[in-house]
Amino acid sequence: MSLRIVSDQSEEIRRQQSHKRLKRDLRNFAANFLRLVSGFGRALDLLGQLEKVSAAIREYAEAHDGKLPPQKVIHGILDDRAALLENRPWIEEAEETERARWNAIGENARSEAIARMIRAGLRIAAASFVDQLTQRSAAESNFYEALFRLDEVRRETRKNSRSRRK
Repeated sequence: MSLRIVSDQSEEIRRQQSHKRLKRDLRNFAANFLRLVSGFGRALDLLGQLEKVSAAIREYAEAHDGKLPPQKVIHGILDDRAALLENRPWIEEAEETERARWNAIGENARSEAIARMIRAGLRIAAASFVDQLTQRSAAESNFYEALFRLDEVRRETRKNSRSRRK
């Protein structure tokens, strides 16, 4: 019985380690790739990073009974907000009064509008790479919606700051 428990625990540790490696390697690849798309990054590192991602996916599959990582897992790994909160947990731990202050000054709405613009920009670039005009047009519409929202938040913030001064 104890041998089975140890075996189960070591399998769980193996699954966790394979997920951790996949997360590290996929995020490193994605970060460098996105930098390359924006005109920066290390092009010569791309192949090595891709090989590491491939090996990490194989390791993940071996640790998960031959199953590839589900799309939800990949999306979670590549969620920039989730990565930010993992690396800077104090952001999530901000006290409720601090969050209320951020809402009052429009910081949360501003951050969300900027994040939507960035996501739309990435979709524009991706659609351009594979000549998907419909996807590019939809992403451009999303970009401008987010830009208008950012402008609206800025106007609201200015208006609120003026009324507080009076």
